[in-house]
Amino acid sequence: MLIQKFGGSSLAGIEGFQAAAGIISNAANDEKVVVVLSAVYGVTDLLEEAINAAVQGGDFKIVLGRIEEKEQKILQDMQAQGFSCPMASAFLQEQQRRLGSRLEGAALLEQCPSAVRAEIWRPAKVSAAA
Repeated sequence: MLIQKFGGSSLAGIEGFQAAAGIISNAANDEKVVVVLSAVYGVTDLLEEAINAAVQGGDFKIVLGRIEEKEQKILQDMQAQGFSCPMASAFLQEQQRRLGSRLEGAALLEQCPSAVRAEIWRPAKVSAAA
C-alpha cells in the first residue's frame, strides 16, 4: 500500500490537481493507494485568518468568501476542461456550511476552543483507490 499526500502549492490550481491525478493513477496501477489531500494553496492561512477574525469580532465571512473563490475557480477550470464535478461542488458547499457554523460559534464565544479549532483544521476526507 502506498500513501500519498498532496496539498499547498501542489494544489494551487487545476494543473496541480491534474498532475496529482496522474501520479495517483500511475501508482494505482501497481498497488493500493491511499490519498490524503490537505488545503489548497493559501487556504491554511485563510483558515487561521478566519478564526482570528471570528474571535476578535471581525467579519470572518469575508475570509470565507475568499476561500470559496479559490475553490470555485478550481471547479470552474475543471468544468471548462470537460470534467463534471457535481459531487465535488456539493462536498465543498457542505464544507463551507460546516466551516461557517463553527466560526459563528467561535464568534459568539469570542474564543475558539481547541476542539473547534481541531475540527476546522481536520482533513475533511481521506479516500482510497484500488
